[in-house]
Amino acid sequence: MEEKIIEVEEKISLSNNMSFLSLILEASFFVQLIMLLLLIASFVTWWIIFYKNNELKEIHRNMTNFINHFWNSKDKVDLYQKIQNKKSRNIAEDIFLSGVTEFGQLRTDDKFSKVQKLENINRAIESSLTSSSTKLETKLTILSNIGSVSPYVGLLGTVWGIMNAFRGLSTVGQATLSQVAPGIAEALIATALGLFAAIPAVLAYNVFTNSIEKIISECESFSQDFINYLSKQN
Repeated sequence: MEEKIIEVEEKISLSNNMSFLSLILEASFFVQLIMLLLLIASFVTWWIIFYKNNELKEIHRNMTNFINHFWNSKDKVDLYQKIQNKKSRNIAEDIFLSGVTEFGQLRTDDKFSKVQKLENINRAIESSLTSSSTKLETKLTILSNIGSVSPYVGLLGTVWGIMNAFRGLSTVGQATLSQVAPGIAEALIATALGLFAAIPAVLAYNVFTNSIEKIISECESFSQDFINYLSKQN
């Protein structure tokens, strides 16, 4: 009878010690520090996801609107002046501005043949596109680092927690489930938090990379059409 009472008391004590909050609060300082870092990494990941998602959608929308406006506009000079005076431009507008600027500088220069002029215009546009592509990829490095490092940081916390758990058991004559389970559980929380931070980061990185490649592909297509358009101008 007494053994059953002791067993019940152990189960009650174990259930109380196995709550998520109690496991975190009772973890060692080093493991708690790792958990805090992983939570911060998770918050940073989700902030970048929401920010980058809205940014890329706006960039694609503005780019598409400008390309449509460009082909429907009859007064390209007026369009150039409007774009030149803008403080913030999208990728397609930068391509248009760099191409027209280079075209205007070389148009009356007889030192270059028509082929050389088009090559210079193409280089100017490619330089603008490269610069814009670099800006598009900002913050993706953070997602990549979080996605690749977080699981290992969580694993470090788990290994450290398990080491502490077994170190504590070495001083106990007879180990029970209530003594072993909390230490192992609090250690595994670190791994769970590492995966919780890493998985969204990796998925978001892949999605945003594909979105950026799509934007760049559309810009490259517009660039070729724009160069063909300039080649037909006198």
